[in-house]
Amino acid sequence: MVFLLYSSISWQWITYSSADKQLTEYAQGLVRRSVYDRKGTREIRLLIQGKAEQLWIPLQPDQVLVSGQGEKLHVDIIYDEGIKTPIINHELYRIEFVHNLYPQIIPY
Repeated sequence: MVFLLYSSISWQWITYSSADKQLTEYAQGLVRRSVYDRKGTREIRLLIQGKAEQLWIPLQPDQVLVSGQGEKLHVDIIYDEGIKTPIINHELYRIEFVHNLYPQIIPY
């Protein structure tokens, strides 16, 4: 029983962390490219929400905040996920993910 509980919690933690890492890498690349692409804030928000949906991350529109444009672009992604026990489905812990993304311009 203890092994089942530990395995389930570990699997959930790894799954959520992996999906978050993929979302963050995608969003950071999008922010970096937006300096040159000049995408609008609405388009950036929709692209991030689309990627989150692909990764099964339940992002609401108010959890992705996009402001500015080009070099002044700023993206905040804030959400949480619940770690639940198997069988009784009781939430043990909530992981909060907070990302503040800015363009990182690398000089040549």
